[in-house]
Amino acid sequence: MNITKIILLNAGLALAATSLAAQAPGPMGMGPGHPMGMGPGAACAGHGNPMAQLNLTDAQKTAMKAVRDRHQAALEAKGTAARAAHDAVRTAMADAAVDDAQIKTLHAKAAEAAADAMLERRAMMRECEALLTPEQKAVWAKARPQGGGMRGPMHGRGPGMKQGGCGFPG
Repeated sequence: MNITKIILLNAGLALAATSLAAQAPGPMGMGPGHPMGMGPGAACAGHGNPMAQLNLTDAQKTAMKAVRDRHQAALEAKGTAARAAHDAVRTAMADAAVDDAQIKTLHAKAAEAAADAMLERRAMMRECEALLTPEQKAVWAKARPQGGGMRGPMHGRGPGMKQGGCGFPG
């Protein structure tokens, strides 16, 4: 299996999990103790809260919460699908009876599921960014990771991303 594909798949799953970790812990187990390290505080660990630097108005906070609420169900469903597809790949890799063609098929499904989750999160973030003033957009551009993936000042390992943390007001 190509290592680049594995890295991209894992980055996509991590992005999906990050968006879900912003929600209250639920039946999916996203919260303190989750194996991906998602729970209160991780995404902003040691870096402060970039959203606080934006000085959002109450109207902007309300509008961003509405955007998050509109995308919540899709983010959860797509994140769950991405994790299930990734688990299927991992299970197949451990089974000597599974041939390479089956693993490639499962991997393609996992990559597509991860991409779907990333694109949903991207759509949500774009809607939120559209609510910002030009000055706020400049601040946000400096605070967010560049080039996609889990890089930049807002991403780190820790107990997780809390509601109202990086990306969204509480």
